[in-house]
Amino acid sequence: KKKLESDNIIWTRIGYFILSGSVLFIFLIFLRKHTPKITKSHKQLSFMFMWIVVFVYLVSWIESTDLISIYIVPFCIVPIVVRNFYDDITALFTHIVVVLMTSLVASIGFEFIFTQIMIGVIAVITNVKTRYWSRFFISVFDILLTYVIVFVGISMLHQGTWKLENWQEIRWILGSVFLTLLSYPLVPLLERIFGYTSDITLDELGHLDQ
Repeated sequence: KKKLESDNIIWTRIGYFILSGSVLFIFLIFLRKHTPKITKSHKQLSFMFMWIVVFVYLVSWIESTDLISIYIVPFCIVPIVVRNFYDDITALFTHIVVVLMTSLVASIGFEFIFTQIMIGVIAVITNVKTRYWSRFFISVFDILLTYVIVFVGISMLHQGTWKLENWQEIRWILGSVFLTLLSYPLVPLLERIFGYTSDITLDELGHLDQ
């Protein structure tokens, strides 16, 4: 019996390795074909893979405790920040890769992937710009609205009624949207670390006193 359990653990780990390796391989192919300059720079490549490491670790830690919900994780930060340095497709693809990788360690399946991909799409198509506070807050509100709509729809799908029993999850969603505001200070910080030039910096350099 112990040998059988040991074999099951080994095959489970092999399965994780195959799935995660496949996602990372596809991600590398995408970057090489769509944005080859990223694969030619160690800093830019580290920047892209940093999101995977950070969010996989964060979701793994949340899954190991019952104190908070996975819905509080601000996945929207990924497409918003990446969008400041690259195009829409790169931002969305990076977000999808992060969601797929974290879904391998998350206990909730379909609803997790569906929700986070929907939120990432909204973050990209609303053209979130940390350069303008007013547009930034409007986009964050759109993200919150989408979060609630998708959450209500999935809850009705599972419960088969409009009387939802898990409204307490809304507080975690609100927390996630609030943490998304961290995108604003993250842009100049990551800009200095990885040597990027954002719209915020260009705007500052455009002033006569600069």
